[in-house]
Amino acid sequence: MKPKNEPSLGDLLRTLREERGMSLFELEKASGVGRGYIWELEKEAKDNPSIDILQKIARGLDVPVSKLIGEPRAESGASAQEPPGFKEFLEKEASAGTPVPPEDIEWLRPIMYRGRRPRTADDWSLLYELVKRLVYAEKKPK
Repeated sequence: MKPKNEPSLGDLLRTLREERGMSLFELEKASGVGRGYIWELEKEAKDNPSIDILQKIARGLDVPVSKLIGEPRAESGASAQEPPGFKEFLEKEASAGTPVPPEDIEWLRPIMYRGRRPRTADDWSLLYELVKRLVYAEKKPK
């Protein structure tokens, strides 16, 4: 739940969309959520959208869902409630002189495949290297 001093979902959606220079139509195309529905969310005529809708909009805006639902951002670095092997993975990367950037920690931490997640530091390292390779390969000119 958002504290009273934080913006409403509608205000946040409109602000994020405008910061990205997106029209309602462009967000509709990027998210797959109808622009009329997004407009109603922004005007607070609709409330309590499903998590599926929020995930689609978050993807369209290129933000984590937590930004929309008001959960506190994960602290950068490792915490006591990390998935198995994750803290060790982060520590190994840092000691090797290649610390994992906070934004990478944020998207990497919740990763699951078919309800399971990596369990060892080596598994996390392999996954991280694979994703980095795929992402950087997309950015290279062909």
